[in-house]
Amino acid sequence: MQPRSMLTQAVFSVHLHIVFVTKYRRKVLTGAMLDRMSEIGAHVCIMHQVSPYRI
Repeated sequence: MQPRSMLTQAVFSVHLHIVFVTKYRRKVLTGAMLDRMSEIGAHVCIMHQVSPYRI
């Protein structure tokens, strides 16, 4: 098997958007839930060496 740099000359830029959708229109995610989801997301970004972008 050849080294990775010799296999292809393509360069990729992957952008991923994660959207949470609730079943009902009422607010079901509390502030504590949103804070915990933010912590988990930040931890995953650190593990995969990516930078989070928040709107």
